[in-house]
Amino acid sequence: MTYRHPRNDHLRDERVRRGLTQVALGEKAGIDPIYVSMLERGVRGNPGIRIAYALSDALGVSVYDIFPRPKTHDTLNG
Repeated sequence: MTYRHPRNDHLRDERVRRGLTQVALGEKAGIDPIYVSMLERGVRGNPGIRIAYALSDALGVSVYDIFPRPKTHDTLNG
């Protein structure tokens, strides 16, 4: 069983919501579609900032919509 990081599901969901294939998204973002597939499947964890923004621009969403900030525990506010 392959571990899928939750943020990769966000990327897939946004791509599918817009009716794009991995190939179409890759072309639109200037990224190899195989890399898009690897991100979605959780094979690749964290893309570089350039790739993250290229994907978000191609999808027309904030980079945080497809790669959410990790939740942190705020120990100062209880």
